[in-house]
Amino acid sequence: MEEVKIGRVYQHFKGNYYFVENVALDSETGERMVVYKPLYERQDSRNLGKKRKNVFRRNFRKTR
Repeated sequence: MEEVKIGRVYQHFKGNYYFVENVALDSETGERMVVYKPLYERQDSRNLGKKRKNVFRRNFRKTR
């Protein structure tokens, strides 16, 4: 996958869509973290999530 872009929609390999809000830096590990918002209503009401950038790139693909 190419570089993760802020403001783009990505699809998880299981089918759900997510909007990338930002890319952050973990203050403890120095790793890049992708901050994303699900584009579907979650039962647990979580509005944002984060994953290590390398994990995000492996599990998501850009859609538009």
